[in-house]
Amino acid sequence: MRRIISVLLIMLIILNAMLFPNVLFAEDSDFEQEDITEVINDSKSNESNEENLEDNNEVGSYNKIVSDQEGDISTDLSESGTYGNLEYDIVDNEIIITAYKNSTTYESVEIPAYIYDLPVTEIKDSVFNSKYVTSILIPATVSRIGSKSFDGESITSISVSSDNVIYSSENGILFNKNKTTLIRYPKGKTEASYSTPSSVQNIDSYSFHNCNMLKSVSIPKVENIGEYAFLGCKNLQFISMPEVEKIELAAFSMCDLRNVVIPATATDIGRLAFSYCEKL
Repeated sequence: MRRIISVLLIMLIILNAMLFPNVLFAEDSDFEQEDITEVINDSKSNESNEENLEDNNEVGSYNKIVSDQEGDISTDLSESGTYGNLEYDIVDNEIIITAYKNSTTYESVEIPAYIYDLPVTEIKDSVFNSKYVTSILIPATVSRIGSKSFDGESITSISVSSDNVIYSSENGILFNKNKTTLIRYPKGKTEASYSTPSSVQNIDSYSFHNCNMLKSVSIPKVENIGEYAFLGCKNLQFISMPEVEKIELAAFSMCDLRNVVIPATATDIGRLAFSYCEKL
């Protein structure tokens, strides 16, 4: 409004100058040329201030949008997400793989070492149970693996990066780093017999769960065979364990065993260790 008044005033002054030129610039005039310049400068100053105000409003709006967007990104990174067929949570700036979204085609899964520059450090329980997973590659960054994480019926091989300081693999079988604990024998392996390495001292829980191709297993010397270690190996007929100290809950339940020799070294046999082995 002030700008309009200023423009009208200038036009009025110019009109008066045209009609009464001697009056406008007389020496005794109360309105001098410098006054016109001041009015024009005031007008320009007002226009500049209004433009600056509009610019500031636009900058403020932009900063708010950027701030909101950064907030959204931060919120997303603090919760969970997906990466290919993998679902994950973020806890303490580390990635935890929580699920594998079922594919429609058989595929090998290479677990990434990093997702958005955050290390993948854990695989939760029962993640890779899909029948479409045929093999797994575990990166160096993974330091924790949950129970039955690789229980898919088509998995034939579990490989581990040589740089991993917690886990290792041999012939597609998952062990701890120094191979004293056998963690998972893949269900999809087709061999009918298997002998554990001499370094193995512990057979982990569910380590041979539902490995239906196995008919014979030899365990030279171990301290412990974990809970449900051979549960549901419906074709397992023969087990050799000349030196074992402890056999835990339902370790050989629902197998096809025909004869079992308990060695003198055994000091503890858990409940249901050979339950539902109908041919024993």
